[in-house]
Amino acid sequence: MLKEVWKVRKGSCLLTGAAVYWGITTVLMKHILFYMNSPTYLMLRFLSAAILVLAVYGKRLAGISFRTFIQGLLLGILLVLPMELTVLGLNYTSASNSVFISQMSIVFVPVCISLLNKKMPSKNLLLSILITLTGLYVFSHGNGGSFNIGDGITFCSALLNTACIITMNHFVRDGDAELLGALQIVTAAIFSLAAGIFLYETPVLCRTSVLIIILTGVFGTGVAYIIQAVGQKYSRAVTVPFIQMLTPVFGMIGAALIPDHNQATELITIHKFIGSIIILFGLAWYMLFENKKIDSYKKFTPLEARRKHEENYTL
Repeated sequence: MLKEVWKVRKGSCLLTGAAVYWGITTVLMKHILFYMNSPTYLMLRFLSAAILVLAVYGKRLAGISFRTFIQGLLLGILLVLPMELTVLGLNYTSASNSVFISQMSIVFVPVCISLLNKKMPSKNLLLSILITLTGLYVFSHGNGGSFNIGDGITFCSALLNTACIITMNHFVRDGDAELLGALQIVTAAIFSLAAGIFLYETPVLCRTSVLIIILTGVFGTGVAYIIQAVGQKYSRAVTVPFIQMLTPVFGMIGAALIPDHNQATELITIHKFIGSIIILFGLAWYMLFENKKIDSYKKFTPLEARRKHEENYTL
């Protein structure tokens, strides 16, 4: 009983750690474009992560089953494609539109799960989504203007990210989360290498650019995505996009603290500050009723609690 409760809370902590790290280092991905183009950066990012993963999990990956291989292949595609589409979409739409649309998984995931389970989301979940979306809208300074091709590309990215979240949650439920996360990274590295070769641009390698690749590749991909995979094993799929909303919030903080190549930092504007507060309130509201659901396990026997846990934490 208590073991199941601890696992769920452990999963939330792992997801939070990954989201916070991604947020703080988001500004580094913007700075790296001063030294290389985005396909080259993504290639180097995933390759550096794959080197770490192969060094740690190489022997275990060599003995995987065909089923696990196919799962990892699919997860790798669903990891790298949204990243490539988000970067491509930024060429045609504003950063505020991109932030708003790319985080729409917070709506898509509950809708998809409701369709799969043939069960309407709870009122508390719908209220949490509404609050968080309002915060995201304020944070991105409104998603105004006409819908253009860049918005459409970013929308496709959000759909693929939704598919990645749901697929990962399904696969790790009965599989080895660490191994699936590792295989996902290696597969993504292969696909990013294929894209990077055609769009390769000789990068400027210096202390700053190499450090960014290490921080976002080795740690931000090689370590953080495995942490997220393990966290998803013990979390509901709906929880994942809620916690991922911390990424733009901490991205704002990282941009205000970490200077670019010109030693300039970004100001925290009033709409980003207010939007962040609303987003955090929406997340807190969601976690409040989620923890009440977890605490309700305590009134059941260990066997009943485990069954209840499996009922709530499957698609």
